[in-house]
Amino acid sequence: LTPETSYTLTVRSIDKAGKSSVDSNVQTFTTSKVVVVAVLNPPKSLIASDIKESSVVLTWTAPIVNDQVADYGIYSKNIMIAKALGTGTTYRVTGLTSETAYSVTVRSLDKSGKMSVDSNIQTFTTTKIGAPTNLIASQITETSVVLTWTAPADATSVTDYGIYSNNVLLATSAGTGTTYKLTGLTPETSYTLTVRSIDKAGKSSVDSNSKTITTNKVVVI
Repeated sequence: LTPETSYTLTVRSIDKAGKSSVDSNVQTFTTSKVVVVAVLNPPKSLIASDIKESSVVLTWTAPIVNDQVADYGIYSKNIMIAKALGTGTTYRVTGLTSETAYSVTVRSLDKSGKMSVDSNIQTFTTTKIGAPTNLIASQITETSVVLTWTAPADATSVTDYGIYSNNVLLATSAGTGTTYKLTGLTPETSYTLTVRSIDKAGKSSVDSNSKTITTNKVVVI
């Protein structure tokens, strides 16, 4: 039948000779209107830029027909890793792991939670965690030294710092503070010290600049 059309129908009995009865009662009705279910169009031209150790900036082009779009979902391996609220087409994804490959897509979302298919895929690898700089040693005693340093320019992924001597870990400075008193050293001993940034995955940066110290001699009174 044709949508949105009025029909007046009857039924007749027919025998094997092809003869038919008179009409049955009449039934009049109108077929329904076609309901078009809006399909969300996906974003396109997805680009990844400003890639850092724990973040990336994504930009994309909104679909040509985007009246139904309320937000955008950012997906990696079919799992939503972020939600860009509103209809803006630029979003910085944070909380990524350093030195890790990601393949991401973006989907249009409507107010009811329906989504489009994926945009094009963007693959990128986050950078290595930044190293501390400007390491300084002070307050040297027979068994300890106070170390201070400058956090890397982008320290968002740093959770701790490791203190090393000749590539051997001596201590871990829990937290993101940039001053640490290193204890348990041996008197009258030379140490070449460096500091490395550590992220939540346990990955570390390259060494900071090095500082060579010699602990004091034990003074016997």
